[in-house]
Order: sequence, then C-alpha cells, then structure tokens
Amino acid sequence: MSVKGVIIRSLVLAVFAGLVGFVFNLARPQGLELVADEPYEIYVPCPIATKEAVPARLDELCEDLSCLFVVDARPEAEYQKAHIPGAVSIPYDPIRALDAEQLSRLRQVKGAGILVYGDREIDSGKLLADELASAGLRGVRYLQGGFFAWLEAGRGTQGGSKP
Repeated sequence: MSVKGVIIRSLVLAVFAGLVGFVFNLARPQGLELVADEPYEIYVPCPIATKEAVPARLDELCEDLSCLFVVDARPEAEYQKAHIPGAVSIPYDPIRALDAEQLSRLRQVKGAGILVYGDREIDSGKLLADELASAGLRGVRYLQGGFFAWLEAGRGTQGGSKP
C-alpha cells in the first residue's frame, strides 16, 4: 500500500470516528458542550505552592465568624465607620510591608484560620491575604466581595455608623 493510500484511509477513519462521536453526543440527554460558554480554567494555581490565599464565600463560613480571626484590610477611617464585629484593622498598603509585630501576632492565631476582607475597588482583602500567605501564614482566606458582601447579606456591623 502506498503512503498516499495510508494517509487517505487514516483521514477517512478519523472523519468517521468524529462523526460517530458527534452523533452519540447529540443522542445523549445531557451531551457534552461543543463550545464552552466561557474559557476553560486550564491552569489553576495551587494555594500552597504559590502561597496565595484561598477565596471564601460568606455562605461557606460559620454564621458569626467566631471560628475565625477576622482582619479588615480597608483604610482605618473605613474601619472606624463600620466593620464586621470582632474584626481587627490591618489596613492594606501596597507600598509598605506588614511590620514584624503584626505578623508575629497573626502567627499566634489558633483555630480555623484567618479571614481577611476589604473593599471592592482594589480588592484589598485578597491582596492582604495573599501577602499574609506569602509570609508563611497558613489557613489564610479572603472574603469574596469583601465588606460589601457582608452588608449585602444583611449582617450586622460594629463602629460609628453604617457606611
């Protein structure tokens, strides 16, 4: 058999196999999507290897967050206006690193870990949480949606006034 004949038979076999697969997919009640609605996440970084904080939704956490050490990454003035009850203010500053005293205090946290929340504009909660995880702290998570998610869920606040 010639090379040309092998190539033609291979192409015919590949087209036939593709058509059979396509027909079976159409026949299935819940066939596989031929085109994804959004891009596939091919690369998902491992939080332990890359030292990134893990996102957390409000509905995944204990109701009053008493099981966590809660950190507010927003500016001090925003914290004074209103914050999640029991939260400690550690404003995120992209220029200055956390001081050794703050890191030492956070390293002593026992329990389920540290939850950081911030604002929506720059996602200061995620940025500070990533910085803490990079510094070697374990169990660091950040609240998706930040303080706004807390307010949107109708949860109570502490502080001078509602934002």
